Amino acid sequence: MSVRTAPLSTCTILSLTFAGLLTANLFAQQPKVLAPHKPVAPTVTPLPNWHFREPTQRSMVGGFWTIDANFKSTLYIKNGVKNAGIKVTPIAYLSNGKSYTFGDVSLDPSGTAVVSINDELGKQGIASWATLSGYLEVRYNHAWDAICVTLQDVDVAHSLIFTYKLQPAPSLTARPQAPAPTTPETQMVEGMWWKQESNVTGFVALSNVLAESVSASIIVTDNQGRPMKRRTVTVSPHGTKLVKFDELQFSPNAEGA
Repeated sequence: MSVRTAPLSTCTILSLTFAGLLTANLFAQQPKVLAPHKPVAPTVTPLPNWHFREPTQRSMVGGFWTIDANFKSTLYIKNGVKNAGIKVTPIAYLSNGKSYTFGDVSLDPSGTAVVSINDELGKQGIASWATLSGYLEVRYNHAWDAICVTLQDVDVAHSLIFTYKLQPAPSLTARPQAPAPTTPETQMVEGMWWKQESNVTGFVALSNVLAESVSASIIVTDNQGRPMKRRTVTVSPHGTKLVKFDELQFSPNAEGA
């Protein structure tokens, strides 16, 4: 018995040849080898011979927080330690000096926590639409100043945003107290005002972080350094005084100090 086949075309021969070469290449492949890489460094850990100072109570103070039907105040707390968590306690002082202690906040290493002043005061039984203001304190225990605290007041309805950075308060347990001076020490803080439209006014908030009353003198000047108005105010212990500059509305100058 004989079997006849039709002659193969040139295209068929080329296809068979290409398939044969592809099969041979597959059998000739080498085993896969992972590319070399540098291992990730482990988390920083203290060496056995490292010596740390004993943790002491520290605090960050300042900022002007305000809430009402439109204003929302938010506290941003950043942990500057990369290998250890920190527990902080925020405290809000009202303008009359009364304080409200919020719940403890645990910060992860290099972590950031967001605290709503409106919500925390609401937990204390204060209405969220109440018109209140004051300053803040954030307490914690650590061997050095390890956190950064920023306060932001936002009024979306009137396109207002105020941002403040809290400052470290002197640690009374970290160093001996200096003897009280025989005469009160005078401190001066300078700033500038600027307005784009004629009907703009301004204000300044004075917060007293001490346990005794403090008096302050406020002088508003024009762009030539000439006094426009002088004020003397007394701020109660842990209180905040809001002073409005209505005279700016009638000033022909666009800037001053």
